[in-house]
Amino acid sequence: MTQKSIFRSRFSSTYLQVFPLLIAYLLQGNCAVAAGEIFGLFKSIDNGTSWSQVGRGLPTDVRINALIVVGGSVFAGTDRGIFVSNDFGDNWHSPARRLGAEARILCFAIQGERVLAGTHKHGVLVSDAKGTSWKSANNGLTDSHVRSLLVVGQTIYAGTDGRGIFVSNDGGNSWTGKSAGLPVGAQAFDLANVDGTVFAGLYSNGLYRCRPEADRWNKVGDVVPLELVTIGSSIVVGHNPGGVFVSDDLGNNWLDGNLGLPANAPVWTLGANKSHVFVGAAGKTDCEREPVGLFVSGDHGRSWAAGNDGLPTSPSAICFVATDEYVLAGISYRQ
Repeated sequence: MTQKSIFRSRFSSTYLQVFPLLIAYLLQGNCAVAAGEIFGLFKSIDNGTSWSQVGRGLPTDVRINALIVVGGSVFAGTDRGIFVSNDFGDNWHSPARRLGAEARILCFAIQGERVLAGTHKHGVLVSDAKGTSWKSANNGLTDSHVRSLLVVGQTIYAGTDGRGIFVSNDGGNSWTGKSAGLPVGAQAFDLANVDGTVFAGLYSNGLYRCRPEADRWNKVGDVVPLELVTIGSSIVVGHNPGGVFVSDDLGNNWLDGNLGLPANAPVWTLGANKSHVFVGAAGKTDCEREPVGLFVSGDHGRSWAAGNDGLPTSPSAICFVATDEYVLAGISYRQ
């Protein structure tokens, strides 16, 4: 099962101090929460062909930034903390106390029974108690804005806003920098793994990879993606704007994967299970979102078909989590 849950902001950490209001929403995919904008959760049990609304207990005025399945539970990371569902996304509650109830969650990862959450301002949070309590796990982590998380075996990777990538080999208890080869001030928008080779999508700086036996990152290909997802041995990347590209050889060569997508589609989020890839596309620019909708690929990202049946008019996908049994999509829409 491939799980992808992501949500990314787009300015450097410098702007966090200069423009706090803009940073709160601007380059997460919105300039601000527009009048009449609603956030909702939708489920598909037919790989995105049709959708039905779920999410009883989730606030409709709060963005869902990340989703992940942990055993029999689903975690939702929002701008207002963490929510948990024990019935595949139908009903939700907020069991988290202290940090998990307060932090703005941007991404998730799991390692065994341990759940890790990347946050805005709080670094990495860890829970060993099914999300009921959370603690900070930031020893050695020098950036409190964690955009992306990835677990590869015993190693956890954390992509930060402006200090590159950190790794932990002790469950997140301590971190060390792993940015050799990356540009100075690298913003790691997304991370992905193909057979032990780790990929990092850097804002405006392209795609980098680090092979299992290497200690350095190397730039690969001429793609400049902000979203990454893997399916089998393929890596599918999304540009904003610029659509989708696919590589079957660890990034050495790339195929155009835009058949069926709107021209130059801005990709906001990607998700995948064992058989299908899901993409959310919306907007001309960060501040002029033109909702386009959800698209589904059954051939590892090479071609796409619209998957909006059952969704509200003009949906904009923010995050996915996809299992072999169901797909959940956090979306925004207007009444």
